[in-house]
Amino acid sequence: PAFPLDYHSPRRPRAGSTNNSKDISHVWELGGNLSVPELISIPLRRGLDKSVVVVVVDTGRPENVVGSLKKWLDLVRDRIDVEMREFEAKEPARAKAMFEEAERRFGVDHPDFSSVNISPVPIVIVANKYDKLKEEDSAGRRCLMQALRFVAHGIGATLVFASTRDKQSRDLFRSVARQSLFDQGPVASAAVEGGSEQQQQNAKWKKAANFGDSAPLAVKPGCDTFEAILAAMPKGTVKSDFVGHNGIGPRATETWAKSLEVFYGRSTLDDKKEEAKLELDDEGENDGGGGKANSYPEPAVDEARAAANLRLTQYKKEVQRRQEIAAAAIDVEKPRERERKSRKSSDRDKSSGERRRRK
Repeated sequence: PAFPLDYHSPRRPRAGSTNNSKDISHVWELGGNLSVPELISIPLRRGLDKSVVVVVVDTGRPENVVGSLKKWLDLVRDRIDVEMREFEAKEPARAKAMFEEAERRFGVDHPDFSSVNISPVPIVIVANKYDKLKEEDSAGRRCLMQALRFVAHGIGATLVFASTRDKQSRDLFRSVARQSLFDQGPVASAAVEGGSEQQQQNAKWKKAANFGDSAPLAVKPGCDTFEAILAAMPKGTVKSDFVGHNGIGPRATETWAKSLEVFYGRSTLDDKKEEAKLELDDEGENDGGGGKANSYPEPAVDEARAAANLRLTQYKKEVQRRQEIAAAAIDVEKPRERERKSRKSSDRDKSSGERRRRK
C-alpha cells in the first residue's frame, strides 16, 4: 500500500436492486511490517461485528511462511481480544451474537470443536503466489499445506491459496473474496471431490480427508479435521506435538516451522539483513531495475507502484519532519518554562518584600 494503512472501497451491484443501488465494502490494507501494530485497531473499531480480517502470506518464500503467519495472527488476535472486551462492555448482545455466529460457522458438532480457539471476527488466510509453490518439491509443498491447514483450522479461519498466474486458484480467491466482502454466494472448493458445488459445501468436515496437495485449496471454517491434517505427520514428530487432550499444543507452530526447515532451510525472518531487504522490497526496491518485479514487467502496475512508493517516501519524510519539529519545540519550551517559573518566583518574592515594607 501507498501508506502504512491504505483504504479502498470496492462496490458491487446490489442483488435484486431495480434502481442501480450498489453494496460497498470498506477495505483497510495494512502493509509493510509490524512496526505500527496499533493501526489494526482503526478498521476494527469502525464495525467490529461486520469485520473480516485477511492475512496474506508469501508462499514464494516458503521458509518464512509459518513464522510470518504466526506473528501476524498473534498480533491480530491480541487486537481482536482488546476490541472485543470494549465491545462486550458497550454492546453485550451483539458481542454474544458474534461468538454464537463464529461457533455456528465452525459447527458445534465438529469433532475438534473443543480443541480449537475460534476467532469471533472471521479470519481469512491467503497463501499467495501459489504458482511458485506448485513448482516446489511435492513433499515440501505437502508439508507446507498441512501446516497452513493446521493453523487455519485451529482458529476457525478460512484458508485459500491464490495466484494471479493460476486460473484455478485465482477463481477460488475471487469466490472467497466475494463472500467475505459482500456475503454473496457459497465459496467454491476445488479440494473436495465429486458432487455439485452446493453438495461440496454441504459435505463440510466429513470430506476433509479428500484435501490433497495437487490442487489449490479453499477450506472454509469447520471443513477440515486434525485427524485428516495429521494423517501423514512430518518425519520425527508424533500427534501429541501438535494436538492433545487439552487442545492445540503450545509449540505446535514451532514444530511445523522446524519440519519445514528440512525442505526450505532456516527461516530468515529474524535475520536483520533479510528484514531490511524485505522492507526495501515493500518500499519499491524492485520497481526500478533488476528486481523481482521486473521478471514480470507490467508498465501500468510499475507506474502505479512507483507513484505509491513516492507517496510513501514523502509521507515518511513528513512524519519525520513533524517529529523533529515537535522534539525541537519541546527542547525550546523547557528553558522557556524554567524562565517563566523563575520570573514568577522572583515576582512573588518582590511582592512579598513590598508588602513587608508597607507594613
